[in-house]
Amino acid sequence: FFRAWDRIFEFKNENIRVYSAVSGWQMLKLAGDKLLAQDKDNGIFQFVNTQWQPITSKKSIPNFVITGAIALGNDSFLISSLRDGLFTLSNGMLTKRITSAESIFIKSNIYAFEQINSSEFVAGTTSEGCLVIINAGQIVQQIARPEGLQNNNILSIYLDKDKNLWAGLNNGISFIAYNSAIKYIK
Repeated sequence: FFRAWDRIFEFKNENIRVYSAVSGWQMLKLAGDKLLAQDKDNGIFQFVNTQWQPITSKKSIPNFVITGAIALGNDSFLISSLRDGLFTLSNGMLTKRITSAESIFIKSNIYAFEQINSSEFVAGTTSEGCLVIINAGQIVQQIARPEGLQNNNILSIYLDKDKNLWAGLNNGISFIAYNSAIKYIK
């Protein structure tokens, strides 16, 4: 799957299917085994049997940009937003998730959000680097310029098969040996 503003493309069996947006696709993310997308004015959709089906109720359509989605269970997701912090999506309803990192998330903008393991998540921010939080929302580690990042502006995060982090920055890529007894950044 590939996303543009007005279309999502599915490349499968040497064929391409096109799914047009009603108002604009803002996000496309695999959360667990579920593929989610955010339409600007119509909420969050899940791809099921070759169709995009809404999973947010009309009352719960987000008026913010979603930057990450992590499956918490069968029908629950932890959602990160660019400027509004974290939310939980469950049974079609979005609920604000207040954490001790709330003010930092709002001030620093979450550009990327990934799950590291069953109890840790990483938020890539525009000015604070990578913030590792636990389930309760408490920051347990900050990985930023003083720790070796080239800069603190994180635009994307990738967790590799060895559970190490790759951070896409506005001026390069940093490798963070997270799943190691000795932490280092290249």
